[in-house]
Amino acid sequence: MPLYESLFFIRGKCQPTEIVSSLTKAAKCVTSNGGVIRQLDNLGKRPLAYPMKKQKQKSRFGFLYRFRSECAPANIISLDRLLRLDENVIRHMTTKLNPTKVLNDIIPQENPVLWNADRTTINSVQPKGEENRMAWLFRHDKTTTASTTESKTSPADAFGDRISSILSKLKKPGDEK
Repeated sequence: MPLYESLFFIRGKCQPTEIVSSLTKAAKCVTSNGGVIRQLDNLGKRPLAYPMKKQKQKSRFGFLYRFRSECAPANIISLDRLLRLDENVIRHMTTKLNPTKVLNDIIPQENPVLWNADRTTINSVQPKGEENRMAWLFRHDKTTTASTTESKTSPADAFGDRISSILSKLKKPGDEK
């Protein structure tokens, strides 16, 4: 399957639950029909070049996310439609990558970011030199066994649970002491 990179801005005024729901929808779309998410990066909160309007809401900044995934071209078409219709996604772009150039920059890890029970040879990847930047996303419990990875929940649901647990640990603006 070809390797794709999807970049998208999520509105800066979104609640963490809305961000998780948008990421989970995108992950489900990519992982359907055997697709695999190889890398997910939260590139942070970025100011936009100019104020953008979508659904009558003006945004001056947004959260930038990057998916690197292997999936069928039909999944990319459905991902494009999903991101276009999602009210929280301001802008998005998907490009096809040359795997030889990208795979030289990444190193395999023990467990995948998202996995399917049908595909056992999937490895997640992490960019070289960015070990600490995304460590919270790639960190897996050491107690994970084969029986827990074969649960009946879909990989995208597990991904959404993981993101929501991470976001719940973050400080909220009103929680300062």
